[in-house]
Amino acid sequence: MAEVASRTRDRERIRDLVPKARELLRREIPDPEHPRFDTLESANRELRRQREDVERLLERFAWPDDTPDLEEVAALKQRHRDLETASEQSATRADALLEQVGDKLAELRQFIEDGAVHDAVDRERQLRDLLKGLPRAKAAPFAADLAELGARVRELREWRTYAQAPQREALCEQVEELADNPLEPHEQMRAVKSLRDQWNELGPADTRRDRDLRRRFDRAAERAFEPCRAYFKEQAERRAFNLEQRQAIVTALEGFLANNDWDHADWRGVERILRQARNEWRHYHPVDREAGRQLTTRFEELASDIHALLKQEWDRNIEQKEAIVAEAIAVRESGERVTDQAEVMKGLQRQWKAVGPLPRRADQRLWKQFREQCDLVFEARSVVLDRHSQRRQVMADADALISELERRLEIDPSLDRNMIADYERRLHALGMLPKDVERRAEEVLRDADRIVVARQAEDAPGD
Repeated sequence: MAEVASRTRDRERIRDLVPKARELLRREIPDPEHPRFDTLESANRELRRQREDVERLLERFAWPDDTPDLEEVAALKQRHRDLETASEQSATRADALLEQVGDKLAELRQFIEDGAVHDAVDRERQLRDLLKGLPRAKAAPFAADLAELGARVRELREWRTYAQAPQREALCEQVEELADNPLEPHEQMRAVKSLRDQWNELGPADTRRDRDLRRRFDRAAERAFEPCRAYFKEQAERRAFNLEQRQAIVTALEGFLANNDWDHADWRGVERILRQARNEWRHYHPVDREAGRQLTTRFEELASDIHALLKQEWDRNIEQKEAIVAEAIAVRESGERVTDQAEVMKGLQRQWKAVGPLPRRADQRLWKQFREQCDLVFEARSVVLDRHSQRRQVMADADALISELERRLEIDPSLDRNMIADYERRLHALGMLPKDVERRAEEVLRDADRIVVARQAEDAPGD
């Protein structure tokens, strides 16, 4: 009976303890990094509290060693081991923080020695935060050192405030001058930024005097930046307008590409439209980069599609002009009369003009080749024409001399053999004459000589 009663009491005790064990197991193991713990000390207290709760509950179970553990008992034992591990990790973290405190104290001393006020103030703040997170017993040895160094930091800050007052005054005056006499917007912006950077380098405003100067500086800087703000607003509006115009160009090119009759296109007009579109696209610049990137991609796609169609036409026209050049070479080398070659070249020139557009470089290259052939033919024709012209002139000069001699024979009794010899010399100087002209000249010269001889005989005194 006693054994039965004991077992009954054990079951009742277990029935009371199991819910408590489950409630305890639902708690999270404290993590010092969790935001709900403001210090390492508070996390350690929570670790100790949970470990003690687990130990007390395990003692109340008092489970015999030769009896298998309940599931909850095994879980409590594992939780106890986990809490011990977490406590060890927390202690390791505390040691690491202590090492950091030592290093940062050394850095703080060095900053104070160097007069680096900003760094010293920042390092002091970091040290105070670190000490707050440490267990009180471990933080205590460093508190006195930090208090002494903190006093030196305050002295350094006071000296800095005294020394920097003239600099702050000067910066206020400079930014007020910029506000009253603004520069060109970009220069104004750079000048205001430079003064703002110089102000920030002086560090935070710690005294009432410094805070008054800071408000004075901020008001003047805001006023000095106002022209820049207006300018940049205008630039933003311009970029928005340029973006609208570029959108209109894209829309126009889309319509042109879709609706133009490409089988009967005015290719010179296509060249002109594409060139004008690119010129206008460059004109409507700048635009906001992000907003304009997609539009630029679309514009380049459309321009590329139109250019591809235009290039097909260029290739056809290049072939036509290359064929004309080849024909011109064949004409020049044909051996036909140059006057006939010249007429053929004129026809080829008309064909050349009828060919559509092609790229400037290719057009110049082919035109140079074609013109070279044309020039050779027309120069040869000029030589022939010049020769014919000279021949006609010689004939005209010979006819004039012969006619003049004939007239003088009729009307000039003073004509003598010396004069006739002069006419003969002048006719000979004209070079080779056509046979009919040459015969006429010889006849006139003989007649003249006979007439002169006869006149001389008549004029001679009688025997």
